[in-house]
Amino acid sequence: MITLNIQTQINMKKIIFLAVIVFSFTACKPKGWTESQKEQTKKGCLDGLAGKVDNDFASQYCSCMLDKVIKKYPSYSDLDRKGTKEEGKEIGLSCIAELKLVPKPANDDSMSDSTKQ
Repeated sequence: MITLNIQTQINMKKIIFLAVIVFSFTACKPKGWTESQKEQTKKGCLDGLAGKVDNDFASQYCSCMLDKVIKKYPSYSDLDRKGTKEEGKEIGLSCIAELKLVPKPANDDSMSDSTKQ
């Protein structure tokens, strides 16, 4: 019975040790934005503009938005917790002003040149 008790104690120590290691790795995870989060955020912006403005405008605008959002929110979770639509609009307008972007409609291929007048 004493052997079983000692074995149980050893197993518990191993479990605690492993839990501490796992916690240490997750707690030490680098803060900030992962490449995946950056890509997903930019893709979301581009998808939101698809068909509304030309690709050049969308690309410049979304790159600017992402840069500003990353500067304002040190991590994606900060953006998720603290970001507001109003701030998003302000950042968007500042990007348009700074880059002197003029929204152009996306190409509308539904009308042929002969029907445009």
